[in-house]
Amino acid sequence: MYSDKELIDADRLIETADAVLAGVIEIIARHGEYRSPFMLMGTDEQPDGLWAFTREEIAEGTLFLGRLGMLPDTRS
Repeated sequence: MYSDKELIDADRLIETADAVLAGVIEIIARHGEYRSPFMLMGTDEQPDGLWAFTREEIAEGTLFLGRLGMLPDTRS
């Protein structure tokens, strides 16, 4: 993930969060339940819209959405 010295740009974070939400919708449609988009990165089940993002960006976007209460908060 990004260190304190290397923060993800706010616009990129919003783009990533939007892609993560679209990915979650795709995952739920495919599997009938929530699965972490980050955990599916690099697998055959990775949602198509996430290919333009790094694992670190997807992790940051997922954590951001968790802090907003839009996805399960996985920080603990």
